[in-house]
Amino acid sequence: MSEADRRSIAEVLLGELLGQRIALETGGFCACPGVGMHTKGNGKRDFRVVLDGAPTGYCFHGSCSASVESFNKELRRRIWFAENGREARAPRHHWGAEVAAEPKAEARPNRPPLDHAQIDAFTRGCPEIAEAWVARRSAVEIVGLSSLDFLNALYREDERVLVFTDQRSQGDFIVWKKPAELGAQAVVTGYRLSQQRGVKAVESRLPAGGPEGVWFLTQPVSGQWIVRSDATYPPAGGREVSAKYTRRSQGNVAAWRYFVLESDELPAEVWLRVLAHLPLPIAAIYTSGKRSIHALVRYEVASKAEWDAVKKTLLQIVAPLGADPAALTAVRLSRLPGCTRAGEMQRLLYLCPKPNPTALRMLPELRP
Repeated sequence: MSEADRRSIAEVLLGELLGQRIALETGGFCACPGVGMHTKGNGKRDFRVVLDGAPTGYCFHGSCSASVESFNKELRRRIWFAENGREARAPRHHWGAEVAAEPKAEARPNRPPLDHAQIDAFTRGCPEIAEAWVARRSAVEIVGLSSLDFLNALYREDERVLVFTDQRSQGDFIVWKKPAELGAQAVVTGYRLSQQRGVKAVESRLPAGGPEGVWFLTQPVSGQWIVRSDATYPPAGGREVSAKYTRRSQGNVAAWRYFVLESDELPAEVWLRVLAHLPLPIAAIYTSGKRSIHALVRYEVASKAEWDAVKKTLLQIVAPLGADPAALTAVRLSRLPGCTRAGEMQRLLYLCPKPNPTALRMLPELRP
């Protein structure tokens, strides 16, 4: 199916929702399907539909998120059926048209509404930020840097980092920065892990990619299995059950160092401009293998409580500018640069292992 066919499906759906004929402008801009829920003034470029990959609509107004989410689900459903030549499967239950749908918990807003005017004011005076512009300010030359090199730059001797090809697993690989012997450098080695306790890891290269991509746990870990803090063992009543073990929980964390910033609402070029203006110690910037861009912020703290205190302050700064609050969790997986996601590279754009709290736009170009 061509992009024109996808555009036609999007325009028909928008027309149904808005009650008028809709034509997408250059760049995919048009009226928002949730325009009636906006709490602030509307702009001509508030809502945008991106049709490549997973078709997605974005709006700068957070108050219409429920309508935009419904639009995205229906748009993807229609395009999928059009491209695959099949109709939707019949529902599992045939209870009749008057039977109510299953009630769902009402979603709680977890972020302040996006204010496009505030974002424009914050980034005013800054030129368009391209990936090459960011790379020229990287403290480390990123050309030819492998995923193992990336982890080596960000972690210390005797630290271990979990790597995932399945984000639901307990870690598929681990990278260990072995302590250096006298007069030598630390050796960074990857190991393949078993999902069962008691099975010895084997030395291995890190995966080059995967259908869903490759992740790393941003905080270094002990590498050991522990009983989960929420496991009850033995349970009340005297019956014996297996304890729940983990190697990726808060109790496994060996140091509290990193915060992940990403935006699921702003277009990549706008999010890059926001990142370039933030006076934060950004250690790395890299793509997700799709449209999203992640930034790794470095604040070394002594405990989870201190990490939470920094997060609270950080949220007040970045959430109104488009950062996703859900990404700011202490035990967080992020995309591993240098690996592929369904054939698309998770590209490293910027690396500074010891960053200062200086906005990228204030940094000099270090290479042509």
